[in-house]
Amino acid sequence: MIEPKLRFKRDDGTEYPAWEANQLGNIASYLKGAPLSKSDICDDGTPLILYGELYTTYGEVATDIVRRTKKTVSDEYLSRVGDVLIPTSGETPEEISTATCVMVPGVILAGDLYIVRNNVLNGCVLSFILNYQVNGDITKIAQGKSIVHLRWDDLKKIVIKYPFDIEEQQKIAAFLSDLDAVISASEAEVAALEQQKKSAMQKIFSQEVRFRRDNGTEYPEWKRGKFLDLILKITDFRGRTPKKLGMDWSEVPTNHRALSAVNVKKGYIDKSIDVHYGDEALYQKWMKGNELYLGQVLFTTEAPMGNVAQVPDTEKYILSQRTIAFTPKKDKITDTFLKYLLLSQFTQKSLELLSTGGTAQGVSQKSLAQLVVEYPCCIEEQQKIADFLSSFDEAIVLAQQELEKWKLLKKGLMQQMFV
Repeated sequence: MIEPKLRFKRDDGTEYPAWEANQLGNIASYLKGAPLSKSDICDDGTPLILYGELYTTYGEVATDIVRRTKKTVSDEYLSRVGDVLIPTSGETPEEISTATCVMVPGVILAGDLYIVRNNVLNGCVLSFILNYQVNGDITKIAQGKSIVHLRWDDLKKIVIKYPFDIEEQQKIAAFLSDLDAVISASEAEVAALEQQKKSAMQKIFSQEVRFRRDNGTEYPEWKRGKFLDLILKITDFRGRTPKKLGMDWSEVPTNHRALSAVNVKKGYIDKSIDVHYGDEALYQKWMKGNELYLGQVLFTTEAPMGNVAQVPDTEKYILSQRTIAFTPKKDKITDTFLKYLLLSQFTQKSLELLSTGGTAQGVSQKSLAQLVVEYPCCIEEQQKIADFLSSFDEAIVLAQQELEKWKLLKKGLMQQMFV
């Protein structure tokens, strides 16, 4: 049997016994969750976990239960510390190859989930084994197309490798708990900074808080006017298909993406995918004098509508048909302030009211012509606001990078501990 690369030792430095291998069904029993659903959720009552929350709300270990219900169930459906939950159905095999250990007693466990109980293995350790050691095996036994299912008869045959010594299990569980606590604290820091920025933006754009000149005097009152009066040019590729530009679809390389609604997020560009347009001739043919510049404001018109970002560097990008670029009138508004103006709660609500469509809400240039905004007429005040809010963004990016480092560390450790 393959031994983990990372093992704990006893306090005296000696090694624990080799890990054992066994089928899940030989060390654990199961029952299905209580017959409750989303309709049974309420503001107070008994803590409740529904199966869908295993891949949307909880990680490997659940200590804070977010749902409540006034329904009652028999005792067998109430959690015991160390119960491991596995969803029995989901949209994809990858989605349901997950597990959560419940560390809170008396929680109602409901819906399409398996409640796995055992007296051999620490529940937290079992949850991590299912999530990292055999998640690929679980994916392979999932059945179905539009909805996939897990059968206990298949799941119980999964062979897991685990530490038999209780003391080693406890050390692993404590280590993972400490690691998750650090990650949770890092996530909380990111969330706190984002909330502080949101609060600051609300106070600034409601004019509850105003900046002053360096000499202490007040800036002029903000202006109220049409949004498009601030815009010199809109670069819009809606309706411009390769065919209309004299191009063939085969000329467009599939390994290059446009700046689109997919990777223009709320306030930044997600560059996790390749967004460069590599062929110079095709780039010139597509853009035709509409090249984007560093700091230019991008806006997604639909699916999703209202995301805003700035061009992050001097690379050559193209726009998709769901993303437009604003060139502001420099004497009236700066690029960076324009970004924050569009991201403000007040502008976003106005855009929602002006949007049209069914499931995919969108906004047209005709709708943008009706958009009314309030803004500082003094460029100096705009710059102070932009600099202030940018400092939040810089802090958020640093906090997010720190969080990502911890997550990568955890991933690497899991690969060494649960082979």
